[in-house]
Amino acid sequence: MSDPAQVDSLLAECGRRYGALDVVVNNAGVISHEPFERLAVAEWHRVLDTSLTAAYLVVQKALPWLRSGASVVNVGPGSHRGNSACGPLHRREAGLIGLTRSRRKELGPRGIRVNLVAPGVIDTGAELSAEARARYEGMTALRRLGDPADVAAVVCFLASDLAGYLTGATIQVDGGV
Repeated sequence: MSDPAQVDSLLAECGRRYGALDVVVNNAGVISHEPFERLAVAEWHRVLDTSLTAAYLVVQKALPWLRSGASVVNVGPGSHRGNSACGPLHRREAGLIGLTRSRRKELGPRGIRVNLVAPGVIDTGAELSAEARARYEGMTALRRLGDPADVAAVVCFLASDLAGYLTGATIQVDGGV
């Protein structure tokens, strides 16, 4: 998603198929746990380009097909905790918040809403040790990991007319971390 030619191709196909877009969801992302002193520039760019640069490119390239009433939903990290060894992740988070807030002002006059969903620890089926699962569950007020459907429900809400006056918001879907 960080390759402008690929994004052009994707959105041109969407434009041909649908003529207009009502919703764009930016949900590409990777994580790195490299400590700062060992963090290679290529790893830094891999994390930022996969989500932040991709979100910028996709929305920019989608503009010709986004009509009034459309919704852009960015999905990004929801840690807000400043964990160690997650520098690129936190830059991505801050960048997506800033991108969301600035695009709301820029695209709002065109009737396009832009919001951010910030998930916490979501049970994606990846292997977790019993110890790690218990630690993550213990961090949440609800004492459980999130389900992908928990995040999808908020994305669907933001994409719908029910959120017609909501723009520039960051909604935490983190079980109360």
